[in-house]
Amino acid sequence: MAADLPCPNWEGFLTWDDWAPDMPFCYAGDPANTVAAVEWEPCDPLAGMASGCRQMKVSWPYDFAPFSSVSSAFVEASGSVVLAFTRVNVSDRPPNFLMPMVAEADGVVRAAILDARQHAKIYAWSQSSSIRGLGEGRALLQIKSEFSDQAPALVGLYNGASRPFVEHGFSDNNSWGFGAATDIWGTWDSNRILIAAWGEEPQEVWGPEQSGYQLTRFVPFGNFGTWHEGNATHSNVIAWTPEDGAYPFISYGDDDTRGADGLGTDGVDLVWVQSEGRLPNGDYAQRDIMTSSFTTDPTALDARRLRSYPSSLGVLRAMVVGCGYASYSYEPGRVLLVRLADGYWWELPSTGCTGPNFTGDFCFEEPYAITCDELFLQGGMPFNIARVEIAALGLPNPPD
Repeated sequence: MAADLPCPNWEGFLTWDDWAPDMPFCYAGDPANTVAAVEWEPCDPLAGMASGCRQMKVSWPYDFAPFSSVSSAFVEASGSVVLAFTRVNVSDRPPNFLMPMVAEADGVVRAAILDARQHAKIYAWSQSSSIRGLGEGRALLQIKSEFSDQAPALVGLYNGASRPFVEHGFSDNNSWGFGAATDIWGTWDSNRILIAAWGEEPQEVWGPEQSGYQLTRFVPFGNFGTWHEGNATHSNVIAWTPEDGAYPFISYGDDDTRGADGLGTDGVDLVWVQSEGRLPNGDYAQRDIMTSSFTTDPTALDARRLRSYPSSLGVLRAMVVGCGYASYSYEPGRVLLVRLADGYWWELPSTGCTGPNFTGDFCFEEPYAITCDELFLQGGMPFNIARVEIAALGLPNPPD
């Protein structure tokens, strides 16, 4: 393979055209020394936290938002928090760019890709659509053209290798969701679930022959993956392992009076939302946040109720779980943090998130990762990443 050429007007970056040679992109050859590391500053006063809250510092011009709307995070075995996010400048103040990257929250940038065209949004680089796009030393992104027939591709990054690679190229221009973890990654198109080990081609593991419902939100952890199977009135969790293949995990089949959704794990605990009963308006009569010690065997679940789930809205993401806590954004601007030992809980401040369009507000939204001391999540308006100290939230509330 010929050596990559220097990226025009971007010192330290090299050209990358493995997937779209007519629209070449670039990558940082030495990202730790070429791309500015993440910096943190106190959260905007609108956050409602005088201390214990930090947000990413923005040092580049931007138009509506300095970051893309979707990010993800992973707590490595060492305890380091690694973030995948995209810096953005599509304003009238050059240089314009989209820069998807993987960076340590308290360290260096590990990898960075560059789209430096004036209208960078012509190509969309997206993070995982399941809030699980990272594993131990691995990351997966998607490149998709908005205005051409070029099919999308999944682009991988390995820690220690700055050059991105095409992990999988799609043969059609459908809209594919995806998620990734340390050992496996997977995709969905609402009709099929496909899973692969890194470096292998994905195989369909669940589809119309097994289910008549919509299949979405593949969420892997290690070599264990789960997804949602359901529709407006049915909600089941299906699982997959390399040894057992795909199988119902928390499933009620065609019973529309019970449902399970939002299963998340850190490999130690499982947390999900369980719903029962039907009201005349179609909502569930009772919804609870449940937990179990981690297992891939549905018969070994030791389900325990933590507290009620405080919304009738659908569960659209997996619970974020870490170090004995679980967190979820159950409504716009409403983020819950629950302690798994006893169901005690906190809710992040929402006084600066007034709506209805939230322009100019500070809203806490999707959680990304939890350590023993901090919650990493979307925070700011319109888009930023915040880190909140759990101790700064004060005394928790007892479960209901």
